[in-house]
This record gives sequence, structure tokens and C-alpha cells, in this order.
Amino acid sequence: MKKIFIDDTKLQEVMDIIDNAASLMEEKDCNNDEEARNKLEKLQEKLENLTENKEIDITNFREYWGCISLEEAAKSVLISPPQKENITDGEIKEIIFSIFSWPVPGMITGIQRKVSKMSCVISKSTNITEKC
Repeated sequence: MKKIFIDDTKLQEVMDIIDNAASLMEEKDCNNDEEARNKLEKLQEKLENLTENKEIDITNFREYWGCISLEEAAKSVLISPPQKENITDGEIKEIIFSIFSWPVPGMITGIQRKVSKMSCVISKSTNITEKC
């Protein structure tokens, strides 16, 4: 099993980019305001270059705070995409659905929130679960 690696040297800069983009999208109509759209495109390009990932869509972080913290959002960008080895899509679905169907009486509320946040991250990074 591969260990997840996050480049902490890039974390603050990625956090700044995501925060700036989210603020810009909240304050301006980036679809119709050409200046705002250009700023957002520059932030998108900066994020892609920093993470070396051209598949990132910065607009996914429009209201990141509704699902995760800024640091968690930045870490999700810095984590390399999940790779499956010797497992089928069906087996992955079975694992995920069995985890979310476990009974949780007595489970600490904080853990439930963390599981909910992780399911949101999984939803946004894969097409396996329902969208949050």
C-alpha cells in the first residue's frame, strides 16, 4: 500500500489560491465579469502549475467552507489522485457502501462529521458515491 504524501511546502500557497478564488467567486460574477473571470483563470493556472495537476477545477472550491476547512481543501488538492490496484469498481463500491451502512449508535458526533466530510471529498473526487 502506498503512503499518502502531501507536500507541506506548497500547502500555504495552495490555501491562499483557494481562499482567493473562493472570495472572488463569492464577490463577483466570474461568468459575466471579464476582469473577475481573468483573475480566476490566472488563479486556476497558478494552482495547476503548483500542483502539476491539469485536472483541478478551481470552481469546485466556490464554497468549500460548507464541506471542509481551507486546510483540508488544500490538502485534497495536494494529494495525488487515488489509484486502484488489483480491485474492481464493483469491489470499491461494495466497500464504500458497506462502510456507510454500518450501524453508528453511540458513535461520537465529531467522528460522524469527519465521515460525512470524507464522503463529500470522495464524492467530489470520484463518481462512485452520490454528490454531497
